[in-house]
Amino acid sequence: MWYLVALIWLALIAGVIWLYQKRRQRFADAAAQRMEAVLADLKRAALALEAGHAPAVASAAPLCAKRERLLAPAQALLYLVFKTGLPGHEIFPNLTLTELVELVPARPAEQAALAKRAAQYGFDLVVCTRQFAVVAVVVIESAAAAQDEQARFAARCLEAAGIRRVVVDPARLPKHQEVHALVYGYQDAR
Repeated sequence: MWYLVALIWLALIAGVIWLYQKRRQRFADAAAQRMEAVLADLKRAALALEAGHAPAVASAAPLCAKRERLLAPAQALLYLVFKTGLPGHEIFPNLTLTELVELVPARPAEQAALAKRAAQYGFDLVVCTRQFAVVAVVVIESAAAAQDEQARFAARCLEAAGIRRVVVDPARLPKHQEVHALVYGYQDAR
């Protein structure tokens, strides 16, 4: 009799695990399909911009005009990849170094110069925890920009603040499965 009860419990546990894995796989497949659709839309938008299909501008230039997009297509794609790859995190685009670190100059007279210098350097994405603690910054970077003195200054500031800097090649964006390992610097065990 006890063997029968134990066998039923084992079958129930195995069934629950199987259903959970099946549901998780469906969720992953749906996320991959949504990502593919977004990628296709972004590629179409990028091709349209490259082909010169930008909106026409009136002859009398207004003082201000609404931007067509908050993020450029490459930056929007990077945002979506990181947002999908890090579901328990907050992702912010276009923040400056000044918004991420507190500058502590050796001399108070340097404060204004350091603040101005830090305000000039921006990041494509900033990855935060749900409590808004900064985890890493993401930069789409070219080889020429890597040698820039401003980039070296920002890298020193981030290292001193304990913030990881992730450089992404625009020709080879990471897959959403690789993002966690990139941001935290280790292989994801998921």
